[in-house]
Amino acid sequence: MKKGFTLIELLVVIAIIGIISTISITFLSSARLKVKDGRVISNLKQAKTIVELNRGSDGNVPAQNIVSDIPDFSKLSKDVCAQQGVSCVGVTTIPSTSKPAGIIKSPFSSGSGYCLYSWLPSGKSSDWSKAACVDSNGKTNFSYTGDTPCSVSPIGCN
Repeated sequence: MKKGFTLIELLVVIAIIGIISTISITFLSSARLKVKDGRVISNLKQAKTIVELNRGSDGNVPAQNIVSDIPDFSKLSKDVCAQQGVSCVGVTTIPSTSKPAGIIKSPFSSGSGYCLYSWLPSGKSSDWSKAACVDSNGKTNFSYTGDTPCSVSPIGCN
C-alpha cells in the first residue's frame, strides 16, 4: 500500500490555495479603500459642524484661509490628507494631479453659503474622480464622480 500524496494532488491543492488567497487579497484591498472613504466622509461631516460653529453674528462663515487655521478643522483636513496618501505640510494638491488635498471650502471667500468637499481614496485608480460633498443647505453627495463637486451658482453640492 502506497503512503503519501501524488504530485498532481499536491499541485491541485496548491492551485486552490493560490486562487482563494488571490480572491481574499482583492476583497481586503477593496474593503480597505471603503474604510478610508468612510473616514474621509466622517471627517467631512465633522468639518461641516466646525464651520457652522464658527459662523459670525452676521450669519457668514469664514473664508477658506481662516477656516483652515481653525485647529480642529486643520486636524481633520490633515487626517483626510493621510487617507489620500499625501502629507499636507506644504502640499496643496494631490501628487500628479491638479486636485486639492484635504478638505476644501468653496467658495474660498466668506459668505453664508458654502460647500465642503474632498476627493475620496477609492477614486485614486480613476485619476481621483470620486468625491464627497456637504453644503450649507444640508445637501450631501458622497459618491460624486467628475471634476467639480461644488457648484458656485447656486452654491452647493453637484
